[in-house]
Amino acid sequence: MGEEEITILSAPLYHKRSVDIRHMAGESDFVIVPTRPMADGTVLPLVLRNNFNGSIDHYRYVNREWDSATQVYASGMALADRKLPGTNIQYPFLTTADFLAESIVKLSGAIDSDHYFDGNIVRANYGSTASYLLPVKPLFFDYFTAADLQGSVQGQPMLQIVENADGSVAVTLRVPVRKRFMELTRTYLTVTDSNWQFNEQMGTGRIVSGVQLSTAVFPFVRTPGANAYKVQLFAYLRNGNAQLKFHAHEGNVAVTGKERTKASFSTTYYDVQGGFDYMEATVQTELGTFTGMILPLWKPYNEAAKELIFAVDFGTTNSHIEWAERGHESQPLTFAYNESATLIASLLKKDSLLIADQLQRIEFLPRDIDDVYGFPLRSALASNVNGSGDTTLFSDINVPFLYERQYFDGYQVTTNLKWMGSNVLSKEFLREMVLLIRAKALLEHAPLDKARVIYFYPVSMGGSDRGKLEQTWQDLYRTYFGGDADINLHAYPESIAPSFYYKSADVAGSNFVSVDIGGGTSDVVVYQTTADQNKTIPVAISSFRFAGDAIFGDAFSERDADNNPLIRHYSEYFKKLVERNSDVTYLNSILNVIMGQKRSEDVNAFLFSIENVEQLRNLPPMDRNLYSYNALLKNDDQRKLVFMYFYSAIVYYIACAMKHRGYVKPKQMYFSGTGSKILNIVGSKTQINELTQEILERVFGEKYTEQFTIKIESECPKQITCRGGVRIENLRTDPHPTPETVATIDLMRPRNINAMKYCFSMVGDESLTMAKVNDLEVREHLVEKVKEFNQFFIDLCDNVTRDEFGIDNKVMNLFKQVLNDNVGNYLIAGINTFLQGRYDDDVAIEDVPFFYPIIGIIRHNLLTNLCNEVISKL
Repeated sequence: MGEEEITILSAPLYHKRSVDIRHMAGESDFVIVPTRPMADGTVLPLVLRNNFNGSIDHYRYVNREWDSATQVYASGMALADRKLPGTNIQYPFLTTADFLAESIVKLSGAIDSDHYFDGNIVRANYGSTASYLLPVKPLFFDYFTAADLQGSVQGQPMLQIVENADGSVAVTLRVPVRKRFMELTRTYLTVTDSNWQFNEQMGTGRIVSGVQLSTAVFPFVRTPGANAYKVQLFAYLRNGNAQLKFHAHEGNVAVTGKERTKASFSTTYYDVQGGFDYMEATVQTELGTFTGMILPLWKPYNEAAKELIFAVDFGTTNSHIEWAERGHESQPLTFAYNESATLIASLLKKDSLLIADQLQRIEFLPRDIDDVYGFPLRSALASNVNGSGDTTLFSDINVPFLYERQYFDGYQVTTNLKWMGSNVLSKEFLREMVLLIRAKALLEHAPLDKARVIYFYPVSMGGSDRGKLEQTWQDLYRTYFGGDADINLHAYPESIAPSFYYKSADVAGSNFVSVDIGGGTSDVVVYQTTADQNKTIPVAISSFRFAGDAIFGDAFSERDADNNPLIRHYSEYFKKLVERNSDVTYLNSILNVIMGQKRSEDVNAFLFSIENVEQLRNLPPMDRNLYSYNALLKNDDQRKLVFMYFYSAIVYYIACAMKHRGYVKPKQMYFSGTGSKILNIVGSKTQINELTQEILERVFGEKYTEQFTIKIESECPKQITCRGGVRIENLRTDPHPTPETVATIDLMRPRNINAMKYCFSMVGDESLTMAKVNDLEVREHLVEKVKEFNQFFIDLCDNVTRDEFGIDNKVMNLFKQVLNDNVGNYLIAGINTFLQGRYDDDVAIEDVPFFYPIIGIIRHNLLTNLCNEVISKL
């Protein structure tokens, strides 16, 4: 009949108008006011709770004011099937049970509130450091954002957790509605009854205690563009486990996760592609399954108009990274754990959960990367002893920042990544380096596609290996920076870069040599003045497998540390020394683990690192020298001759190569690289200067008429390559380059570098092919050249030299007796180790076989015989 008027005997009949109850419910003061966009046609539910006195502010329910006696329960019904409490109206409503979890997970430590939302926790108990996973159900985020949860509603916190004096925990969630807000609360109690079940009518929840759980997010920065994260989950749960889910309000998140460590505790690593707003943690214990939210406090990212340069020196023993803003000098790559710019953010405060902190530093990344746990660092990868054998970064392997600096058990460390022939492991090491520099660019708000990355290679690295290295870098740059690799990614020879660090007025127009002594190779650049005497240019580049490992490695053997007299002597010394200092007794545990790998270079590298551990670095110099391997070797009268012999071989070869080409003898020699620390062992700078000058004068057959000098960067030799590389890149990016700059950059072209390669054979030919190396006459000639050098060195060590360097006559006499033993055998061993299978017969080798016998002489003749036991018998 509709709205037509009805009359009886011409009198109108009044009736009750039809009322749209659902429409009136939609106009209720209890209707939720979401901040997230809702789909068209969405029916917004009411937010109701028990014991709400709506008469104070006169909250309108449907068609009347709210009655505080109305009972509100969800009763597990689906939202669309619910009927409004106190009515028969089917209409959606939400209540406490929809927003607050039945249990709250108590963490064994305080949440780091600078980086994660702690729920505005208020602690009534003095000294309490506990925190809680946020007991908010996923439904909340259908209507509100993670930022809303961290904010306020009409001046009051949207979420607040209060820890009461009696041990209970009260959680309040203020949900915006049309009138003001609804305050939903739940009290959680400690329940010991294992059969406890949540009862909505009772309303109280359960505190789940004893949960040792933490997360770490890297990098801790969110950009408007493509985001990618590595996330660690640590869990130490009795008869349980944990996992994470990642949620984004907008866009998709692709996640893969893999458990790495499984013991009484576990670690799981997630590869997260895409930005996420919050994490949902699920915890399983013997009491059941529980969930809670983790909200990172992402800092705003505002891209700045600056371009960064990064230089990565991937070394045999150590690797280093420097960075600079374009046009500025570089500095080591460091990260400080602070609120404004954080590399990796841990859920719990430092020292809240020590085992989680330790696992993060061992398997993932330390909070701070500085001079304690930072660069230069060992070129190494760690994997679990009983791991899967896979090579996914962080999920299976990682760069162990704690290696040689703290003790950790259950992990196997792989070194010698640069030359081990496995492109997979070297690529994963470089991947972590790239992820670190990418994080630095993001934290500096610099555009990724404008970042410039430079890396270095030894000239002795064969074309095939160099090609693999180049492809690795291109893949990594395009994956993580997205810029034009042809413009922003450059490679420089390890031998060229250091000279740009030293280059200044004192080398302008003079002849000099730059020598970079690494762990596996030494790289040399010869500079000569031009005809007009106005400038100096590189004319020859050489790289050879004769460097720090010639003394500190296993020569042509694998894992022979047990038979190394140098290690046997000094490992025993350090073991006894650290036992007397309770602050560093853990060093013996590290030493035992490293010695178990039986690699001499690794053991020696650790012994050199001891003086720099955190507990010793601030000791007075006299006390610290007791722990200084460098100082001990410098004062080792029996073995110092070995270091003099090693150093003299390098200078002698350089002098012979220069003389063969007719170059003018150098006015200066500059030394860089980790291996150049050997010069500090040989003697003082004055002593080395005189020794070097004497070698050059004897080889060239002429005296110096002007001052000859050497320069050694004793404190930071490894950093020089990177710093020089950054200077080259700054020249490259100069908008108004000089003709000299243009010529310098052109010099860096691979074709021009290859044209300058000079691996002098020492037997008359400029270089040797593999066929000549296999020729018996050539081998005999090489053996004779080594013996010529040996006699040269013996003559060099005359009475005056022996007195200056403190060489005992007994040591010298034994040295002479053993020096020429098995020279031919060592040459063959070196050829088989370094050359066979790498070159065709007609291809010129990119190395200097002259050094192979010297490597064997050092390891087997000298270090074996010049030791306390043998000397004492003479």
